[in-house]
Amino acid sequence: APAPALEPVHPQPPAGAHDEHGAAVSPEEAMRRLESGNHRFVIERRDRSTATGDDVERRAELTAGQHPFAAVLTCGDSRVSPEIVFDQSVETWTRLHVSAFEFFGGVPRRIVLDNLKAGIVQACLHDSEVQRSYRDLALHYDFVISPCRPRTPEHKGKVESGVRYVKRNALAGRTFRDAHEANAHLLRWCREVAGRRTHGTTRQVPLDVFERVERPALQPLPATAWEASTFKTCKLHRDCH
Repeated sequence: APAPALEPVHPQPPAGAHDEHGAAVSPEEAMRRLESGNHRFVIERRDRSTATGDDVERRAELTAGQHPFAAVLTCGDSRVSPEIVFDQSVETWTRLHVSAFEFFGGVPRRIVLDNLKAGIVQACLHDSEVQRSYRDLALHYDFVISPCRPRTPEHKGKVESGVRYVKRNALAGRTFRDAHEANAHLLRWCREVAGRRTHGTTRQVPLDVFERVERPALQPLPATAWEASTFKTCKLHRDCH
C-alpha cells in the first residue's frame, strides 16, 4: 500500500480569545499578536545576550574554569571511542561504561580500573571498597571489578598510553564548539584513524583484531537496561525528622 502523505501542520489560533482588558479578539488577531510576541522575545533575547557578552566573553570566561577529561575504555588490543566529559561523578562514570558496552556490542568479563572515587571508595592491596552504584552496575552486566594497586599506573598501561594518543593525535591543535562536537569527532577518529592504523606494538589493525578475536569473547548484553541508582548517607535530627 502507498505510504500516507505527510501534510504540514499549521497552529490554530485559540477560539474565543480576549486581550488584557477583557475585550474580545478575533482568532486572526490573536494569532498575529502571538507571533509578534514570539518575534519580540527572540530579538530581545539575542540583543541581551550580545549586550552582556554571553555569546563571546561569557563563553570564554566559562571555558577557563572548565577542565575536560578524556575517558578511554579499551579492550586488550583494540580501542573504544574515547569520550570528553567535564566531571568524574558516579553518574558519569557508570554512564560511560554503559556507552562503551553498547559500542562493543557486549560486556568484558573483567574491567581493570584506576582508583577514582566514582568507582573505588577506599583502595587497598587486597580488598578495595567499591562504590555501591558501580557495584550494582557490575552485578547487572556480570563483570568483575579489578582495581589497580594504588599509585601503580603501569597496571593499566594500555589506557595510560591510549589517553596520551588521544591528546596528541585526536585533540592536539583542534577547537570544538562543545562536547557534542568533540565526541562526534572522536568517534570518527576512532573508527577511521585509530582503529584502522597498524598498531606500533602488535603490528595489527585494532578494529580487525576486535572483530576477529575480542568481540566473540564478549558476554552478551543483558536483556534489560540498567537503572541507575544513587546512594547517600543522610543525617537525621534527634527526633527522627
